[in-house]
Amino acid sequence: MSDELVSIIMPSLNKGMFLDDAINSVLGQSYSNLELLIVEGGSKDDSLRKIKYYQNLDERVKLVVETRKGVSLARNEGIAAARGKLIAFLDADDVYFEDKLERQVCLLKETGLSFCHGGAIVIDAQGEPRGKLHTKSFPKYPDNDKLQVFRRLIRGNFIASGSVMTSKSILPHEPFDTRLEIGEDWDLWARLARTTPFLYIADPVYKYRIHGGNTYNLEGSGRRTMRLAEAKVMSKSLSEFQMEQEDRDGVARAIAWRLFASRSIPAFMTYGFHKDVVQTIMRMALQRLSGSGKSLSKTRTNVW
Repeated sequence: MSDELVSIIMPSLNKGMFLDDAINSVLGQSYSNLELLIVEGGSKDDSLRKIKYYQNLDERVKLVVETRKGVSLARNEGIAAARGKLIAFLDADDVYFEDKLERQVCLLKETGLSFCHGGAIVIDAQGEPRGKLHTKSFPKYPDNDKLQVFRRLIRGNFIASGSVMTSKSILPHEPFDTRLEIGEDWDLWARLARTTPFLYIADPVYKYRIHGGNTYNLEGSGRRTMRLAEAKVMSKSLSEFQMEQEDRDGVARAIAWRLFASRSIPAFMTYGFHKDVVQTIMRMALQRLSGSGKSLSKTRTNVW
């Protein structure tokens, strides 16, 4: 596996100001047997011009064209076009550390596993460090413990897509659910965790950029939209996955909190229809009204 071709999938839509950093972080990897598939979704800025420049500069850069059908379809099309047995992901505004691919290829070979993810640091629009990503949410689980990973993932996502490397062979047909506008990666990780051991590298392997145009930086109504999208992913898990009652209760609480946080009655009708969620929301509401139960803020700490 140490000389396997790695295919990096990079969706691109109006991220031209960050694209040079992203592309150069791939082409400058210490592991050179790679191809970079940039799935261009009809950018209105200079993204396409830059991609073609790098195509002429380095034959490892490939252009895949799609027409603004969303990041899930873009990643699916990139994976379908990939020649490598190993798949990695990078958004067009993020940056790999120089040894990211080399470390993960070697670890997958040494362990015989098929899925690896790692830590990340947060940078701002200018590339200055702003801390670590998801520091409190990263799991402490033994390698190969599929159940523990799955149980954590159905309650909340702790895997950053840019940190992932996976064998293409374990991915389902059309891996990312195109019905999901946010959380499509989380949904895929949860499905894979049911059958696949995950390997975690605690050290940062890439840089996640926060700026005005990404989900990490959402505030106000955008944050509520994010909560509703998370509820949608978890509602899908509750409906599709078999799980222990303790886990069903945990997911129901997580959905209930997000519906409370979104303050949306239509959202309750859409994502709260499942009986487990209805029962949990009513119990939480009665506790708040009576003043005898846990507060909503305390409930929140139990579902992350």
